Amino acid sequence: MKRLVTRKSHPVNLPRAGFTLIELLVVIAIIAVLIALLLPAVQQARESARRTQCRNNLKQLALAAHNFESTNGTMPSGYLGAKDPISITAGGNQSYVSPLVFLLPFIDQAPLYATLEKDQINVALYGQYPWFNVDGCYNASLNTIPGFLCPSTNAKVPQAGFFTRINEYLNGTSGTIEGRTGSVASGWDPVAPTNYLGVAGYFADISGFDLYKGAFLKRHPNRFGDFLDGTSNTLLFGEAVGDPLSTNPKVLNYSHTWIGSGMMVTGYGLSSTPAWYRFSSAHDGLVHFAMGDGAVRAISINVDGVLFKQYLAGAADGHVVGDF
Repeated sequence: MKRLVTRKSHPVNLPRAGFTLIELLVVIAIIAVLIALLLPAVQQARESARRTQCRNNLKQLALAAHNFESTNGTMPSGYLGAKDPISITAGGNQSYVSPLVFLLPFIDQAPLYATLEKDQINVALYGQYPWFNVDGCYNASLNTIPGFLCPSTNAKVPQAGFFTRINEYLNGTSGTIEGRTGSVASGWDPVAPTNYLGVAGYFADISGFDLYKGAFLKRHPNRFGDFLDGTSNTLLFGEAVGDPLSTNPKVLNYSHTWIGSGMMVTGYGLSSTPAWYRFSSAHDGLVHFAMGDGAVRAISINVDGVLFKQYLAGAADGHVVGDF
């Protein structure tokens, strides 16, 4: 008869599985390399989404200008400054509201537009108080409008202040633009910014430069029918960062305001260094512009200067451009 034999097992002290210090350091190094490889791709994807939103904002402004013309028979006027092409100092009291103000009812901001004093938005009326000296306009200016902001631009309150108005005028034989600023430090509330300005042309309608006058002219409502070069060849709105610190271009010193600095000349060209007196963007190497036909184009900062400053900026200069 067979007998079952049982065996007793004796516990054996096996070494515990785990990482050595060297293995742990290798794993950490691999993770760091993967993060370094993935981070630029994530940032690029985010910037691509921001650029898409920026283009859409400009598209909506172009459509609003077309709807304005359909309703009123003309495009919005340029800013309401002095009648003659003279400096702000010599111009006396004027409203100085920008063309963006007139588009408010066409970008779902009709209630805000209704709070503005009628005299301040009367194109034919001269000698109004500046917009910041009347309650309705000043209170409206404090409202941030998302459609006026590029998501790639630093949205923080600028360190020094904001432009309350911008004016172009003839200084001897040269075109000049002049900006006036306000700041929280001097008693202002934080006036809401814009990163989009109307295109006034090479130097607007100043004598000697007016062959290349653009879409938005001081107290002069254009029509799209006046774009004799074709709406697809004429700049309508463009990006403008504002005025960054010289020591840190990612931090704003002064910002543009949607109520008071809503148009810009192209005479100073494009550059990789933003400045308050020219169109610029937070996108590397390009600036977005809405054309008169509503298309949005990304224009390289290395674009030919004459093509950008004159031919594309001018609405009826006789130069019909091809691909650019």
